[in-house]
Amino acid sequence: MVFKSMLRDVLLLTGLIFFCAGTIPLSMAATPGLTGLQPLYRMWHGGIKDHFYTTSTSEKDNAASRFGYSFQRITGYIFADKQPGTVALNRYWHTKGDHFYTAQSAEHVTAVQRFGYTYEGVTGYLYPDKHPNTVPLFRFWSQKIQDHLYSTDRHDAAAADPDNGYRFEGVTGYIYTERHGPAQTKPPSVIRKLSCDPGASEIFSDDFSSGRLDHWGGSAGQRDVENGIASFRSGNHTSFELLRRIPVENVTVQWIGMAKENGFHGHMGPYHFNIGGWSNNGSGYAGPGVPFKKVQTGAVYKKGQFHHYRLARKGDNWSAWVDGRQLFSVRISGRADDGNFRFTTYHGTLQIDRILICSTDGSKGASIPEPQPYDSNLSGQWTTMGLDGRDWDLKAQFTQKGNHLRVDARTFYLGYWRPWQGQGAVNGKTVTFDYHVEPGNNYGWVDGKAWFTLSADGRMLSGAMQADNATWGTPVILFRK
Repeated sequence: MVFKSMLRDVLLLTGLIFFCAGTIPLSMAATPGLTGLQPLYRMWHGGIKDHFYTTSTSEKDNAASRFGYSFQRITGYIFADKQPGTVALNRYWHTKGDHFYTAQSAEHVTAVQRFGYTYEGVTGYLYPDKHPNTVPLFRFWSQKIQDHLYSTDRHDAAAADPDNGYRFEGVTGYIYTERHGPAQTKPPSVIRKLSCDPGASEIFSDDFSSGRLDHWGGSAGQRDVENGIASFRSGNHTSFELLRRIPVENVTVQWIGMAKENGFHGHMGPYHFNIGGWSNNGSGYAGPGVPFKKVQTGAVYKKGQFHHYRLARKGDNWSAWVDGRQLFSVRISGRADDGNFRFTTYHGTLQIDRILICSTDGSKGASIPEPQPYDSNLSGQWTTMGLDGRDWDLKAQFTQKGNHLRVDARTFYLGYWRPWQGQGAVNGKTVTFDYHVEPGNNYGWVDGKAWFTLSADGRMLSGAMQADNATWGTPVILFRK
């Protein structure tokens, strides 16, 4: 890329590319004397199109304040010093403007002698294979912008963006998503057995004792079962979804779960719940004809502890509890019969020990309906549900030809329908597109990108839209008309 090359040369001449100049001590990549886990910071330079990773707070701050990098997130946690069974994560720099990381000794020779990278030292230590409570660190490469990207999210938004041109290259190693690292033992939930209310009948349960997730899908790339506990981690509103539709009227859903960052969000058909969102500072609900409303419930869970969560839809009442404490109870009229059940979270980790779904309607309590065949082509009308001409109501016409997708849409905001268009791709159940807001209608919302996951029954798209001037995506749920 000409622009990248020109900017790189300017930075070299002014001494602003410091990584290859050796002006930063290599020891900063792993703070000496610490044997615990250290955060692996992810930085991004939009000018030279380079992702840079370090465990050094000083190096992170220096990259941001002096050299134009911006902090994106903590990718995970790795060891500062070598531990039994770990290998070094080595760092390399190429003057074309790319940082490269590998734990493979064979790649050292290739990177240096064949591709012209300069070795910069050890960033930290990780496991070469799966250990309890660790997740894969995935590697991506973009020939288009000459950049390596590393993420614990297989569906990382940057990697999924077709404009960036990334392709998957494999697993670099295994790292922790929490600082304390070692796997948690099975919680004492056997004492808190879940049971249906009197007169209700069980329609689904899973205690994950099989060590498998056969009943679960969704877009969360990081999912696992350790010691009978299902874990999934979200990159940006990814989902953990039951693969079969369930009754969503006269039904209760209970689970023993632990939220570590942003609480349990999700949908039961058209009914939305948020338990302990906003960093454990509130809850919320929505449904047909009822726009999302936040309830100031304060902290509803203790981080690192398992709690008893309960949702109930009885008659027109939609309600939620944690450990017997009611968070909300609201009247939402409408009949939805059956639908999908899914959990979502935003850049957070959720763990579930067991889940139980019960029907209070005997005619629906025998079994969960099998998934029905659906049209895999997304062409047709898609819309939000329950907003009905209120702010952020969205109506879209999708046109799919092969893998190519065109979107003609409008969003209602501040009294007007605002038109916009999108172009993108459909890969299996993953949908990505760039959108363009028509001139005069941007109302502070500029062009950007979107990514969605198609539900198991093909009726719902859940994901997010992120403007180019925003640092995170706004969750969006669309339903096929």
